[in-house]
Amino acid sequence: RQMKHLLLTTIAAVVLVGCGPSVDIWEATAKGNIEAVKQHLAAGTDVNALDHGGNTPLHHAVYNDQTEIIRLLIDKGAEVKGKRKAANHEEGVAPLHTATWRSTIETMELLIDNGADVNMKRADGAIALHLLHSQSVVLQFRYWDFSKLLHAMESHLHYYHP
Repeated sequence: RQMKHLLLTTIAAVVLVGCGPSVDIWEATAKGNIEAVKQHLAAGTDVNALDHGGNTPLHHAVYNDQTEIIRLLIDKGAEVKGKRKAANHEEGVAPLHTATWRSTIETMELLIDNGADVNMKRADGAIALHLLHSQSVVLQFRYWDFSKLLHAMESHLHYYHP
């Protein structure tokens, strides 16, 4: 009887291990599938793992403005200063850079509050404030007021003083 219980327990464990998330962590973060993201993290998936394009799960969550997942990833150790490792024009893009044109002000503030470097440069030398400024007309139509975010970003800037 004890052997039968041990055998059934072992079989159940093997079956459960094979029943992990049906999507990879990058797709789960992009599509807002928080349950799949939680399953990946519980199973030990690296929160900063890079996909084939050089993006972390945080990059995908920010690109798709998945605020709840962004919070979860940051709580689990996602690197908010992590740059995209791509062999194209988007090399060096950090989540905050993407957030300036793809996410809400709440997401940008969340990244800044959790250590995103507003002075971090992309490969082309642009910082988040440059990108935010170029999107200001769009932001004014999408959101009533982004002056609080602009002020938060400016308070973190390091100006060069000769």
